[in-house]
Order: sequence, then structure tokens, then C-alpha cells
Amino acid sequence: MTPPAPAPALRPRASLRYLLRAWDALEGAGLRGELSPRSFSTLGSASASTTVALNFAEVSFPGFGVLRFTGIDSARIEIFSLLAFPDDPEAHPVFASEYVFMGSVVRAAVVDFQLGARCPAARAALARLASRHARLLHDGEYPEWCRPHFTRSAVFQLRETALERRVLEHAFDDYLGEFAGLVARTGAPAPVEDAAELADYKAHHCRHTPGRPFLSRCFGADWTEDFLAGAMYAPQPGAGVLAATG
Repeated sequence: MTPPAPAPALRPRASLRYLLRAWDALEGAGLRGELSPRSFSTLGSASASTTVALNFAEVSFPGFGVLRFTGIDSARIEIFSLLAFPDDPEAHPVFASEYVFMGSVVRAAVVDFQLGARCPAARAALARLASRHARLLHDGEYPEWCRPHFTRSAVFQLRETALERRVLEHAFDDYLGEFAGLVARTGAPAPVEDAAELADYKAHHCRHTPGRPFLSRCFGADWTEDFLAGAMYAPQPGAGVLAATG
């Protein structure tokens, strides 16, 4: 199916609060965020009776990089993906998170710092987080597509869990707070085109994102491929606007 053309502004939806938390955290680290004109809202259908609203926001933070948020809301489900891509992955890690809620039930929760192997402060922060959230970590083998980038300190719940929603929300806020602290303590990197490591990271996640089938069902396969490559995992700082469909 082809969704309606994107609306010019973000729609007020429950999942937007996670974007606002991240924006506030990075501004608390001394950065100033600016919402990109690439940001948009659109509607799709998960089924004949279920409408879903998608918000995509790109917020540029000079001195760090870009924050990209995708929120999907319907009467039954709330999903968000929040990715903070640094201009220089040697100076800052990637903040990677994705949560899926059905009311009070947590269907999936992932939050991690990635590409931070050469950043001692990131490794130290992850060690502190792992000690505070040990029961939320994955104690087995990661799925194959996760192995190149996920750390052993990631919150990683990909099945429905009995954990309370507030526990996973607290973990998100704690990882976000540590990440903002890292950014605040690190000098601003020089703006660069996508470093090869970051470009490879984005390409890998664009190919393997587990959200592709759901997005394709709601918005169509062609639109989904354009969205993943041209918005969610676009190069730094991301030029141009995702083409409207319909």
C-alpha cells in the first residue's frame, strides 16, 4: 500500500516523550539541538482496522552529530527507535535504542553504546551500567546480525518479558544519562563526512533491521526502503528530504 503524503510537522504522540528526553539530555550536556526540515509525520495501516502514526525526527547537534528518532503509535502499540550518531565515532559512541510496548507489556527493549571500543570513557560507563542493570542483559549468544556491534553491557530483551515497563524505562534513562555525561566530558570533534566505520555500521543496520517487515506492512516495501536508507540510516548530516509518496 502507499501511505498518505507526510504531514509538515510532528504529530503529538505518546512515543515522542523519548525524543524529548534525549533532546533535553544532550542540551544538558551543553549542546544546542535544531530540528531538521527532514522531520515528518505520516499515517499507515497495520491492518484493515488498525491505523498507525509514524513520526520521524532528525535533530542536529553541532559539536556532536545527529539524533534520529522514529516513533510509531497505534491504539495497541507504542514503538520507538532512538539513534544518536556522532560525527566522529572515535570521540563518541553511537547511542542505540529501540523499545516496543503493548500497553504495560514490554515486547522488546534494546539500549547500548556501540562503536565505542576505542573510547575508554564509554567502556567505563558501560561497565557501570551493566552492574546496575545486570538482570536486563542478554546471557546467551546474540542473534548473528547483532554480533558485530552489540556489547555485552547492552539491555537486550527481544521477547515478551514479565519485567515491568517502568524498569525498562528507568534503564533507558540511566543509559541516556551516562551517554550525555560522556558527550559533556568530551571535546567537540571536527565535522566529517561519514567515517568508514560509521558508514559500515549504518549500512549493516539498514540491511538487518528487524523492523523492516512491520514497516513494509504498514507503509509499503518501496517506501520502507527509501525511509531506512534515506532517513533513519542516512549519511551524516543527512542532506535532502525524504520524498513524499502518494
